[in-house]
Order: sequence, then structure tokens, then C-alpha cells
Amino acid sequence: VSLMQWRSAAAGFLLVLGISAASLGAADSSNGWIDLFNGRDLAGWKLADPSGKNGWRVQNGIVINQTPSTNLITEKLFRDFQLQCEYQVPKGSNAGIYLLQRYEIQIFDDYQRPVYSHMCGSLYGEITPTANACKPPARNFPQIADDEWQTFDVTFRAARFNAAGEKTENVRVTVVHNGVTIIDNAELKTPTGAARRFDEEAPMPILLQGDHGPVAFRKFRIRGEVFDPPDPKAPGPQILDLDIQPKRLDDHQAAGVALRWKTPFNAYAPRYWVYRGESADFPLDAAHLRATVEKRSFEECCWEVAGLYFYRIVAAGVGGVAGPPSAPVNATVQANQVKTPILSDASWARFEGQSAPRRNRTSGGRPITMQGKKYDKGIGMVSPAALRFYISEMVGENSDYRFRATVGLDDSIAQNRRDGAAARFVVELDDKILFDSGTMKWADGVKEVDVPVPAGARKLVLRVERRGEPRWDVCNWANARLERSGK
Repeated sequence: VSLMQWRSAAAGFLLVLGISAASLGAADSSNGWIDLFNGRDLAGWKLADPSGKNGWRVQNGIVINQTPSTNLITEKLFRDFQLQCEYQVPKGSNAGIYLLQRYEIQIFDDYQRPVYSHMCGSLYGEITPTANACKPPARNFPQIADDEWQTFDVTFRAARFNAAGEKTENVRVTVVHNGVTIIDNAELKTPTGAARRFDEEAPMPILLQGDHGPVAFRKFRIRGEVFDPPDPKAPGPQILDLDIQPKRLDDHQAAGVALRWKTPFNAYAPRYWVYRGESADFPLDAAHLRATVEKRSFEECCWEVAGLYFYRIVAAGVGGVAGPPSAPVNATVQANQVKTPILSDASWARFEGQSAPRRNRTSGGRPITMQGKKYDKGIGMVSPAALRFYISEMVGENSDYRFRATVGLDDSIAQNRRDGAAARFVVELDDKILFDSGTMKWADGVKEVDVPVPAGARKLVLRVERRGEPRWDVCNWANARLERSGK
């Protein structure tokens, strides 16, 4: 086995031009192929989310995911390679192979369909195949006859970067599907779909999608550049060129700032911690942690009080070990206070959740409608989520303000999903709960919220918590507003 050290300032990956059969599976010494599945177990693979549901299993030499599961990734990392696999799906199923965890080759039951941009064999949404080479789906999945297996033969050349970390060449990829070349040395300018759309210079794993539909693999082998994973005990990379600029954040409807930074070339970090304080030497502790982000940028406009604020960034290593903190940068900012009683028209300070809230629309972009009644004003959310407002400038020392709203689940929830959709609506004021709807289903209709807002109140939080099936809890705060009593 010949090894060559691949050096970068912080990544610490090891380039392996030929690796032992024990590391990933059986190797054919005549041509350099490495079997990523050994036919017995999932050695060399791990769950992308260790706490997620594991529906993957090895049965009769076949790797099968038959129920929605967390994704599966290789322990090894790759850059330039050729990949060959045999796969199959049942009728209507949807899966994918993510090259370097960033570029998805779509797997879908597209037998005899016209060619389209997201079809089987495409680089999802970016490169459309020239032909449909799909075989029929498995007749009796997961029992798959020898003549039913489908094949991919993929040649992949990673993006190229200069010593400064600037991209000089895009990805190149060829896809042969069931013996038909459907993508021929095509240029891929960006990661696909919702994949991580930055850090293209870093070697990454192969990912098998398990959270969409059943899929089975019988052969999965690769040859090319293979990297050992970085040391989980190694600290994150250094932060370089941290910059702060003013920016209007339209989602918040307020003036804000945009932070941008770099790391040394090829230095990969799975996440970054953003800290904020009121002096250059503020401590990097939980009280000053502003956000955890995956990309090398952060934007906010969430200040309760105007003034001079300082920011520092820390990168995490792959094992979560903190790297050296950046030098502080600072900006003089405006307060992000509510200035209008209608909260869907107001500036909001902070949002926590996976899907951003919508103003005067549902989370899916439809008009807010509950129990057949449409509402022109309101906030649409998907649980779990929380939306914060700073209200001290409006409320002041007045003791006659109230928060009012109509809450419930939207009529856009499909009728066959309404029984499984449920959420809890909570109103918090300065960390005290003033309203708790309890678990609400669509059939429970709506509830009216009318709670007092005392003089000197500072922070109003609207929270929704999941109490049913995910994706169907379309939660509405219709006519959410701050009103003076009697008005």
C-alpha cells in the first residue's frame, strides 16, 4: 500500500492511492476496484444522523432500505473516482446517490416516462439525461430477480481550486445507466438540490438517500482517490478574513449586518459558532452564543437595544472540537423593535425552526384559511418553531396592552392527513407562558388568544410545538396583534 500525505492548513485528510481490502471490502488488485459493500454487514458505512431511524439492513448479500430511514454515508472520503453499482426500487419509489454528499444522482421509478430534468440518472435539477434508460421496477421488492437489477457506471472529476481556495474548474461527470450513456462528461456548476452548497473543495463521503423511499443495492464499488476521515479529536480550522457589512434583511423587515469569513483552503468544518457581545473581550460562552451555522456566513438584525456590538466566529472540527476564535469585528446597529401593532407587518427579532415563517400566508404560501374562513393578516409557521419580537418601545409603561390572535391548523392540510396533524400553540412574555392551547388538531377548530401585556414588557415569543405527524402541521397565528384594551 502506497500512501501520500495530503496537506492542508487544517483538514488533515490522508490521500490513499491504494487501500487494503480490510478497510472497505474486497479489492481487485488488478484494476484497483474497492467493494464498498462486503455482502455481510455495513462495515465502512455509518448513519448520517446517528440518532435517526435506521431502516438499513443486509439480507442475502443485498443492502436494503425498505422503510423511511436516515441517510447512509461512507466512513471514507473521496475526490476523483469511478463508481459502479447495481440497484433497484419498487414501483413509484424515490432515492438517490449523493457523490461527495453534494451532487445527487437521482434514483426514481421512471420506467417509460419522457425525459425530464429530475428523472432517474439526472444530476438532480442541474443536468438532464439525454435518454431514459430505466428498467421496470422490481416486481416483488425486495425479492429482486437477476435480470431486474439496474446499473450505474459514474465517472466523477471533482471541482478544482487554486492555492487561494478560488474555484478554477467545475465538476465533470459521466453517467452510464443500464449500459446507455445518458450524461457525457458534462459540467456541473453547483451542488444539487438542498445539498451543502459551499465547501466544494473538501473531499467528502458517498451518501445513499434513505428518507424518501425503499431502495436496494447489490454491488457498489469504486476506484480512484480515497481519503481517511479527519481525526475527530482535531480542532476546527482557523477563521480568516472575517468581515462585517450593513445589510437590509427583508425577511425581518429591518436593517441588519452580514458576516462573511473564510477558512484555509481545503479546511472543512461541519459548523461554525457565532458569538456576539458588547465589548471586544466578551467571553465565548453559552450566554453570548448567537447562532450555530453550517456555512461561512451569517446575517442578523436582532438587537433589542441600539449600540456597538462585537462578533467572533469559532469553527468546529468534525468531532465538535472548537478551533481558534477569530479576532472580533464590530458594527453600530439599530434596535429591532416592533413599531406596528399588526405583527405580520412588524419587524421580528429572531426565528428558531427549520422553515421560515410567512407573512400573511401559510407556511406553504397559501392564503391563511381555517374552518372555511380566510384571514388577510397573520403568520404561518411549521412546528417546531418560535418567533421572537421585541416590544418594549411600543408598550413602554402602558398597562393596557393585550396580545390577541386566532390560532389553529390550516385548511390546506390534506383531508387524509388532518387526523394526524397536531400542534401546541404557546405565547411567552419575558419567558413566562401566558397562553397554552394544549394539543390542537384540525378538527378542534380555532382558539382565540387574548392575554394582557403588562407595562415594561420586553420580549414576546410565539411558539408552536409538534404534537402529530411532521410536515402536516400547518400552523397559523391569524390576526396576531398588540392592541390597547377597549380598541
